[in-house]
Amino acid sequence: MKKLTRYILIFCLISGLSGFSHAKEEKPVKAKNVIYYIGDGMGPQSLGLLVYYARLAPNSIYEDRTSNTEKFLKEAALGLMITNTESTIVTDSAASATQFSSGQYSLPHRVGIDFEGSQTITIMEKAKKRGKSTGLVTTSFLQDATPAAFVAHQISRKNFADISAELINSGTDIMLGGGKKHMSSAELIKAAKDKGYSLAYNKAQINNLSGKIIGLFGEEGTPYAIEGNSEKPNLLEMSKKAIEELRTNKKGFLVMIEAGKIDWAEHSNDPGLILHEMIEFDKTLGYLMEYVKNNKDTILIVTADHETGGFGFNYRNSLPSDNKEGVYGGSYFVTFDILDKLYKQNRSYEDMGNEYAAASQKEKTPSALAKILSQGLGRNISADFVEKYNSDIAKIQAAIAREDGIVFATNAHTSTPVMVMTYGHKMSGYAGLYHTTDLAKKIMFSLGL
Repeated sequence: MKKLTRYILIFCLISGLSGFSHAKEEKPVKAKNVIYYIGDGMGPQSLGLLVYYARLAPNSIYEDRTSNTEKFLKEAALGLMITNTESTIVTDSAASATQFSSGQYSLPHRVGIDFEGSQTITIMEKAKKRGKSTGLVTTSFLQDATPAAFVAHQISRKNFADISAELINSGTDIMLGGGKKHMSSAELIKAAKDKGYSLAYNKAQINNLSGKIIGLFGEEGTPYAIEGNSEKPNLLEMSKKAIEELRTNKKGFLVMIEAGKIDWAEHSNDPGLILHEMIEFDKTLGYLMEYVKNNKDTILIVTADHETGGFGFNYRNSLPSDNKEGVYGGSYFVTFDILDKLYKQNRSYEDMGNEYAAASQKEKTPSALAKILSQGLGRNISADFVEKYNSDIAKIQAAIAREDGIVFATNAHTSTPVMVMTYGHKMSGYAGLYHTTDLAKKIMFSLGL
């Protein structure tokens, strides 16, 4: 037991967080409403990046240098969750979401299907049968693994057309996210309208709708937070709209809100992109926390389906024992100014790479790529630096990360346990160490399902 406690304490220190709860195990309290807030791929590493930025960046946008996440952690019950599937240590979003939406073990690639091949009965389906309103909100696409696992049942997460049909037939009251390309056929649009849904494709349209709504704000995912798209609702705006509509039901509601593109940014090993997605996550968390403070019949559960990327700060370029001159005046240790540099990034590496790839052969020069990178990263990148890496975006991205003292363990998922942070009246039943299937059972108990 002492060994386990030591590991948990080390886990919290590494993440840059404090205050892990060792409360006596209790059963979760009954609640009228549950807000299930998921940061896809959000391990302690990305939480740590957010906290470091808020606290330490010389020009932090947080005036009091305290993120909503840090404020939340001072009051929330804290749990630690392992995410393995029935037979694999590392999960994907499909298996993990199936497990924490149903309480049943699953396998990678499956949504709403357990490891034996049977359909699960999810907490959202049970809540709907009890007369509660239900909602799905995501910055990814609605047919993606996490939202799909709450209402669809497919052996493959890639069965997007079938998942779209199941979303429509599920009766879920509010569904907001991307995925227009998977729900654009005349047949699916007619089916949605026949089920009483109004469709919205931008912020202006959704603001004028009420009742059952499907919002499709991107062909795939919604715009990245870094893009600052004013025509499409962001995560905070979608979350507010969903809760405003769902809260009118006297029997209560269950909503799953997913900051889905944290995972996308981590798969891309794009640290500036991760930071901006985490700040959007944090802004939405501030609203959700305030809502629960003012509505004592509601529990807010914040977690992740798995960790992605294994982000971290390290020495710059090489270990001090190498006795090489570092690119920053011989200093190998990362200083706080790097946090401002990450925040200044205003485009993803993928987007910058696509712009360069689309240029004519004549326009593909080191100077042209250096200009794109300098503007997108908000810092000077020389043509000589670009030429050194043969204008290869992936190699340039990796070289800049090394110079910034940033490392990634992988561009895939890891087995790192994730935090479960629960806020609401008597939320200590969510403290402790447990599995994704256990979290689903706790929520079912809270809602009396």
